[in-house]
Amino acid sequence: MHPLKKYITICLLACGLVVQQYGKAQGVINYPVAVTPVIYPPFPFSLQYIGNANLPFMYVTITNKSSNAGVLNARLMVKITTGSFVAQTSSFSVALPVTLVGNTPARLSNLDMNSLFSFGRLSGITLDQYNNTFPQSTITYSFTLFDAATQRQISEESSYSLTFTMNTPPITTAPLDKSLQTAQGAQNIFFQWQPRQGTAAGGVIYVLQIVQLLYEGQDPLSAFLTNPIYYTDSTVTTGYNYDITKTPPLLSNRTYAWRVQAKSNDNGGFTATVFANNGYSNVATFKYSSPCQAVALFMGEMDSTKAVVSWLNFDSDPLSLQISYRKESDANWTTMKMPAVLGDNVTIPNLKSATAYEVRAVRTCVAATSYSSAVTATSNVTKFSTNDSKGLAVVAKQENTSTTSGTNAIKASCGAKPVITKLDESNLLTTLVEKDVIKAGDFSVTISNATGGGGTFSGAGIVEMWLGGRVFKAEVKFSSIKINKNKEVIDGAVNLSNQ
Repeated sequence: MHPLKKYITICLLACGLVVQQYGKAQGVINYPVAVTPVIYPPFPFSLQYIGNANLPFMYVTITNKSSNAGVLNARLMVKITTGSFVAQTSSFSVALPVTLVGNTPARLSNLDMNSLFSFGRLSGITLDQYNNTFPQSTITYSFTLFDAATQRQISEESSYSLTFTMNTPPITTAPLDKSLQTAQGAQNIFFQWQPRQGTAAGGVIYVLQIVQLLYEGQDPLSAFLTNPIYYTDSTVTTGYNYDITKTPPLLSNRTYAWRVQAKSNDNGGFTATVFANNGYSNVATFKYSSPCQAVALFMGEMDSTKAVVSWLNFDSDPLSLQISYRKESDANWTTMKMPAVLGDNVTIPNLKSATAYEVRAVRTCVAATSYSSAVTATSNVTKFSTNDSKGLAVVAKQENTSTTSGTNAIKASCGAKPVITKLDESNLLTTLVEKDVIKAGDFSVTISNATGGGGTFSGAGIVEMWLGGRVFKAEVKFSSIKINKNKEVIDGAVNLSNQ
């Protein structure tokens, strides 16, 4: 090769090497300003909360690295990258003004940068995306600084990434779904749920909600949309005691639906924990029943072929009653067909004369369902004997098969004419005061209050009655009754107060 050509070739190779090395150096730009973002928990879950927050959680530190740094006016821009959108400062004119003095770092919090995160200054995002929760993905916040005068980029794009996930709402554990809750004395039901979020329990508020189903078969979830909330309260624990102090009280033989909503404590405009399904747990139902109380049976009129059995209901709940009877010597019970409209007695037909029988009543307080058995109470067994064809006297007695105390036997002459004593109507009682005892037929009435005089009185009192082997006290009232000096009612009526 000619010496000159060889020299030219070597020069060209050297120049090419210099150009290549210079190009590599130009690929790494040493910007004069450093931007360092950091975000502390609890983390925001929506862009709108960053703009509205009143407590700091995000910081951006800006440092001028130039050795001869003076006063530098700049503009800060932001970009938020998620799994479904990329939002960024819409234009240089709406970027955040920043002034750097020398090499002194400027530290900005989200409170200083809230305008940067306002919806009107962002592009690439819809209003729904701005207001709603972030998608479950990596959320990256990137910041870049520009010179205010030349609009030249003077920092690297510095980023801070978070992984955003939705927390699972709690699940109800007690009372169990479709369970039967029977009161044991005073109202006392404990609601409990299992938290399933990663945040500590103290950072979450639980809102208990109860609705009463208006009809059998109503969809429990729909009930929360259509029915009034029967009861609601909040707690930071994972249980709630609905005791006798809570109002309104739960009503017997009613079905209730309940759920819990998990809500994070407020942290200056954003929340620490985000829940799927708006924090709502599953919906569970339960049927509430007060203690099932048996009726008291007592025998009424009877003859050789039939007998009237009556009962006393001790509470205001409607009755669902089944009467069964059998010969005293039989093992099996015969169940009567009850009338559609239930009164306070039924007649047992087709009995044999001069025969001893037993009768009992089974009360159903809560009917059986596919998920619970019936709640029932069985009365004491009452024994009676039918008359013979001549109507001779019989004996009826109460057999105590439970812990209820009372008279075990009563003698009664069915069909026999009672001895009626003529009452003195000539001498009337002049005064009647509290705690006086008057006779109204076969009943003794202790006076609670009375007005009147000259034999005619009105007022109230307490009467003791024996029914079904037990003694009961009941309030009575009377108006303008006449009483003789023997304190016997000779005219008028003494009625139970609820009549």
